[in-house]
Parts: sequence; structure tokens; C-alpha cells
Amino acid sequence: MRTPDSAAIELKAIAGSADPDTFTAEYFPERGGRFQIDASLVSADAHETVANAAADFYVRGSDLELDNPSTDSAALASIAQRTGGMYADIDDSAAQAYWLDALPASQRVNFEVKTERLWNHPLLLIGFVGLLAGEWFLRRRQHWV
Repeated sequence: MRTPDSAAIELKAIAGSADPDTFTAEYFPERGGRFQIDASLVSADAHETVANAAADFYVRGSDLELDNPSTDSAALASIAQRTGGMYADIDDSAAQAYWLDALPASQRVNFEVKTERLWNHPLLLIGFVGLLAGEWFLRRRQHWV
């Protein structure tokens, strides 16, 4: 077996108890990356290779943020204090009411979306027909037809 940094590791295969033709070997990688396995089956007298196979597999390292997905209240409060923000737990209804009351009562901006179909516009039709007629007239005059 080869690790991502090309270090060779030899694994000893152990015959299975239920099926003597099944062999297993265990390896627990210390980091992620691309690992390569080269397996060989050697005859009983160890002079001839009967079969061999190769395989690659990828090991993904653990994500630190997924190791403990709970909220780190102390870290969030520290960030809020350093940046001038506010922090409260999600179930703190008194803090939520305070923040809602503290919002400025400024005028809200409303947007209106108006769609217009250009294909139904008469100037577009007149322009398109004019270009076609001009092209046809130019071809006739230059004897390109």
C-alpha cells in the first residue's frame, strides 16, 4: 500500500473465518488523500505470483466544524463584543423583543416590476419589415438576385 506521500506500508492479510478464500487487512489512515493498494497472491512455495490487483481510493479528512456542531455561545458572544454587535441565544425572547424595538423606523423602499413585451411593439415590427424591404431592394438594385 502507498500513502499520499508515496510511503510504502506493508499490510498482512488475514484469512476469513467463514470463507477461507477471503482475506482482509485493516489500516486506519492518519490523514486524507489518495491511497494506492497493490495486492498479490503468491503460491504456497512463495516462488510464483498467481494473481495481482491494484486499486486507488481517496480518504477525506474530518471536517473540524462537523466534529462538534453545537453552538459555541462564548465564541459568538466574544465576536459580537469585539465587532460592536449583539449576541443572544435563539430562545431568549427578551433580547429578540429588545432588538425589534431598537430597529430604526425608516421609510421602506418598495419596488415595482413592470414587464413589457417588445414583440408586440409596433415600432419594432415597422423596423423589422423596413430592414427586410431595404435588404430586398438593395439586392434587386445591385443584381445580386
